[in-house]
Amino acid sequence: MTRSFGWIFAGAVAAGLLAGCAELAIRSAPAKQPRASQSDLAQNATRAFWENFYEARYENIPQVQMLLTAAYLEDPNDPRLALLLAHTHLWKVSERARLSPVPPEITDHLILAERYFAEARQLAPDDDRIPGWLGSVKLALGTIHRDERVTREGYFMVKAAAAAYPQFNDFTLSYTLVGQPHDSSRFAEAVAAMWENLDLCFGRRYDRVRPVLEWAPVAALRTDIGRSRVCWNTALVPHNMEGFFLHFGDVLLKNGQKEAAETTYRFIKTVPEYATWHYKPALEERLANLDDWMARLRGADRANDPPYMLNSVIACVACHAR
Repeated sequence: MTRSFGWIFAGAVAAGLLAGCAELAIRSAPAKQPRASQSDLAQNATRAFWENFYEARYENIPQVQMLLTAAYLEDPNDPRLALLLAHTHLWKVSERARLSPVPPEITDHLILAERYFAEARQLAPDDDRIPGWLGSVKLALGTIHRDERVTREGYFMVKAAAAAYPQFNDFTLSYTLVGQPHDSSRFAEAVAAMWENLDLCFGRRYDRVRPVLEWAPVAALRTDIGRSRVCWNTALVPHNMEGFFLHFGDVLLKNGQKEAAETTYRFIKTVPEYATWHYKPALEERLANLDDWMARLRGADRANDPPYMLNSVIACVACHAR
């Protein structure tokens, strides 16, 4: 018995040492370092992404993904390639309403989006936008797979991102939670996030019941540099404001605030770039059917929802298409 116990004890010690060595080896592994690729492939893939994104060529996503994947595999240390690749997968699933029927495997794009957003976050830790995107994807994956741990991880990641960079991630938080029931605490967070975002960007606190939105008083705040650049239309996001206020109106309408929603929708027409925005029909559809949209958004049957921005063919391109 003594000899047997000795062998068992020795085996346990050896196993413990091996586990400790494995953990030490993993912990001491060198961190992946960012390095921008200068290859022609990377430049061509990046160009292909932006050309197709700006022109809303959803049907070309497979070709863009092929180029970006090839460029990433050639140099997996480039954070820009990882980020763009993540966005192609997110774009694919976000505007799935373009597909008929929507294939069940569309959700696999979220798995790949999570992977590449995680890579981008590791390689560009100072980019405070990335945790918002990553958290929103995790939350979606947790919901789909009914994994409460992942759902909570994603939710709190987006919340932390909103606290770190509210001018950008308050919108991300609201966009992520807009599908929640209208009388839920999570949807209330979606509403509050949009108001906070508006106040921060326009430098004043707006009335939550009857907001007065005018372009002239805020025009001088417009900028394309610094952290507040994300509040405005820029060369990178040519119709950011139109998309922001379209979503904001959808949120207010679902919240039962028809007058405030109409005010928000109509503000879009005062944005200087509105004249070149391709999605005016989406705005007019809302303005012509406020009561119907509000009733459907607040109804219990999610299948009867109108095509609010996140649940539509313009979930991404409303802001980005030129």
